[in-house]
Amino acid sequence: MISENELKIKKAIKPPESEAVPQSINKIEIVPSRERIRRAQAEHDFALSQNINERIRASLMRKGIQGNEVAELRNKDLDIMQDANIEQRMYADAQGVGVTEKCIMGSGENERIAFLKWGRGEMAVTRVDGKVMKVIREKQLDGSMKEVFVPIRGRNTEAALQNHIDTRVEKDDERSTQIAECYDIPVGTLPLDKDIVGIKYIDPGHGPRAEVAASALCTLVGFTEIPPTAMRMDAHEIGSIQMKAIGEDLTTEQMANIYEQKANHPAAQSLARLAVMDFLLKSADRHSQNIFFDEATNTFQGIDNGYSNGYSVQNFRAQSDTPIALQRMPMDYYNSVAMEMVDDIPEIQLSEVDKKALKDMVDEVTLYVKYISGKLTDTEIAVLPERIKTGEMARAISDTYKLLHERVDENGNVTPESKKIAEREAHDFLARANYVAIHGRPASESLISMLKRGIKSGVELY
Repeated sequence: MISENELKIKKAIKPPESEAVPQSINKIEIVPSRERIRRAQAEHDFALSQNINERIRASLMRKGIQGNEVAELRNKDLDIMQDANIEQRMYADAQGVGVTEKCIMGSGENERIAFLKWGRGEMAVTRVDGKVMKVIREKQLDGSMKEVFVPIRGRNTEAALQNHIDTRVEKDDERSTQIAECYDIPVGTLPLDKDIVGIKYIDPGHGPRAEVAASALCTLVGFTEIPPTAMRMDAHEIGSIQMKAIGEDLTTEQMANIYEQKANHPAAQSLARLAVMDFLLKSADRHSQNIFFDEATNTFQGIDNGYSNGYSVQNFRAQSDTPIALQRMPMDYYNSVAMEMVDDIPEIQLSEVDKKALKDMVDEVTLYVKYISGKLTDTEIAVLPERIKTGEMARAISDTYKLLHERVDENGNVTPESKKIAEREAHDFLARANYVAIHGRPASESLISMLKRGIKSGVELY
């Protein structure tokens, strides 16, 4: 009996008519090795995204909040974004041509406006005949995806990207070594493309995975500051599709009001939650235009999460008492207006309810690990909730970091080095969550900066 989940996966990876398997045995499609790996990776990622959604639903149900209106709406949004036909699609803006599409799907009460990113998700650049070009994957009329090269607009932008490529090439070996040492893997096994480089240290295709992962982790934490985001698959290409955020770009006037009212501002708690999510996700691109604020509900939402959850490097100058959550730092440093604002306004703290939600998540995973490792007594097992024994929370977090970092070979087998990265990053996510559960806020920007410079900190996390 094929499950509904398996049917979705089979439906998604079915090739379009133009790529249908030939009936004649004499016609054999020869797919280059790189393309075979890309297809295998897409199938692996899509299957994981389905597993993550099912585990989140199961976790919410066993917690007794399946009837919660927010949880039900999120599930409905994801179902529509994953499966509904896209009625209209258009490029979001001139700058994002080939990167982001604005989509309208469904009708009536099921109509949704969302933003779709195919393939690489975030911009990547390369040199073509000595000229810097933007690399995008663009959907063709026959339904296939094709890698195309687009000229860079503006001399200043072109010069800056030219310098970026030169710097990446010059420092690539050194930084790749730092990343590899952090995960204790051989340098040559990192999935970083030396020919096509991103603006950040992420591997090709990371953007859509990071978008889906950010939304999933936000839901698992119990927050709503990241819009619902699903994964779609078409012609062996994965894409992330994110529900249109409520509100508009955060303005300087709105920021000034928060600085003036501090913790008394009605949106202070939502700002604290967004800052915490940026800390947990290692956000590297949360500028003000990626923060939406809705004055009607006094809530924030963070969009464009493609530069989150990148690689880490060891903080070699960290001391023995440096908190676990800060012993490893993002290769691409934190860049978050929300974190900066909360750091500037110490009165803004997470509520006790939100701190407990984080603590409960960490405790649930910890108990599950002890349970499957045989480290609980019969008495402890007897009172252990069923949801912890089944491990939906732990498995959902594990699957999310597998989605982010596991890479497959052309036979669809996960490489052991990428599995190691996924495990380490999942562990570090929980360490950061535990830090916030204790302190009620992200590690301050000044503390993070001090650790970059190697100054000893007295903050502890066990």
